[in-house]
Amino acid sequence: MRKWKDIPLFGNSSKQTGQPELLKELCERGMKCKHVMQKDRIHLSNELGAGAYGKVHLAKVSGWATPMVVKMLKPKDMQAKDLDLLKLEMIIWSKIDHPHCLPMIGLALEPTEFCLVSEWCRGGSLGDAVALFRAKQKPTPTPAAIASMMSMIASGMAHLHKHGVMHRDLKSPNILLERKGDTLLESCPLKIADFGLARNLPAADRASCLTAETGSYRWMAPEVIRHEPYNSRADVYSFAVVCFELMTYELPFTNSTAVEAALAVATKDRRPELPAGCDSTIAKLVRECWDASGEMRPSFQEIIERLDARARALSGEGSSSARPSPRLNERRGSGDGKAQKREPENEPLESTHAMKRPNSISSGLLDLAMDRATSPPVRKRASPRSSPGSSPRPSPVMPPFVANEEATRVLVPLSEAVR
Repeated sequence: MRKWKDIPLFGNSSKQTGQPELLKELCERGMKCKHVMQKDRIHLSNELGAGAYGKVHLAKVSGWATPMVVKMLKPKDMQAKDLDLLKLEMIIWSKIDHPHCLPMIGLALEPTEFCLVSEWCRGGSLGDAVALFRAKQKPTPTPAAIASMMSMIASGMAHLHKHGVMHRDLKSPNILLERKGDTLLESCPLKIADFGLARNLPAADRASCLTAETGSYRWMAPEVIRHEPYNSRADVYSFAVVCFELMTYELPFTNSTAVEAALAVATKDRRPELPAGCDSTIAKLVRECWDASGEMRPSFQEIIERLDARARALSGEGSSSARPSPRLNERRGSGDGKAQKREPENEPLESTHAMKRPNSISSGLLDLAMDRATSPPVRKRASPRSSPGSSPRPSPVMPPFVANEEATRVLVPLSEAVR
C-alpha cells in the first residue's frame, strides 16, 4: 500500500500540500488520496453563496472540461469537534465511487483554507424539482419513470451499504438532478449527495452506538426518532418517503410541522398516504420499505431486483398515462400487511465511534450551490436562493448550524421539544 508521502498530487506532483500532517492523518485513516490536488489547479468563477465557514463558487478545474462546484472552508473558524467531523466526512466521501452518488472530484488542503471540489448538477435538487412541479401542477411521472428513478436511488444506496456506509440523511433535497427539465423523466440521472451525516456501519452488537434523532424528521425512521438501536434499514425507510415524493409531488406530512410528523410516525405508526390508482406493485414495495420494523424492510439489493422486474413488466404493458398530482392525506398504519421476515444482510461492516453530527459542515454551503429548497422552517433562515441559471445574488451570510424544524440535529430530545 502506498504511503501518504509517496502520493503524487493531481496536476503537479512536484509541489507539496500545505497541510502535510493533516494529509498524512487522512490517508492513514483511509481517505482515497487520489483526490488530493494543488489549489492552483482550481480557477474560481461566480460566487454562489457564503456560509458560516466559507464560500461556494463555480470553478474550472484543470483537467476537467465541465464546471465544478468548490466549497472553500476556513478551518480556523471551526471548533476542534467540527474539524474532526469534517475529516470523517472527507474520508467517507472520498471512498464513494458510483454513477448515482455525487463524487468528490478533488480536495486541496491549505493552512488557511480547505477546498472541496464536486460536480455541478445543473438540475438542482429533487426536492426543488418536486416543489416546482407541484406549484405548476405538473402531471406526476409514469410508473415506468418512477420505477427507473427509484432504481437509480436504490443503486446508489446499495453501493454505500455494500461498502459499510450508512447515509442517515437520505431525502429529496439531498438527491441531485444532472440536468434541468420540465418534468421528471426516467432518462434524467439522479445522484445522492451530502455525506455529512454518513457513518461507517457498526457491527450488529454495537448498533446502539449510532446517534439517535439523526437526519431530517420528515424522512426519519421511527426507531431513530425513538432513540432505539438502528442499522442500515433506517436508510430504506427514508428511501420509501422519497419514493412517495416521486409518486405525488408532495412534501411528506405537508400539513404538519416536522416535529408533529415525527411524533405521528414514532408514536402512532402513521405514514403518508399513497395516491389511489398508483401502480400497485410499486406501492406494495414502498409500504414494505417503510414498515415499522427495520427487519421487515427489504435490502436495497432486493429493491433493485424487484424494480427491474417491474420495469420489464411495464415495458411489456406500455407505460400508464401521466396523472394529475394528488393532494396529501395522512393515514394510520404502515400499509397492506407485514412482509415476511427477512434475514439480515451478510455484509462486512466496519465499526465506528459514536459521533454526534450537527448539520454537515459543508451542507449549508452545498444548499446554496445546488439551489436547494425545503419546506418553510419554523425559524427563518437568512439565505435567499437564486434560481438555477440566474445571476448570482449578493452572498447571504448563514449563521453556524441554524436550528430550524428541518435541521439535521435537534437540540433537545423530541419528547421534550413538544412539552
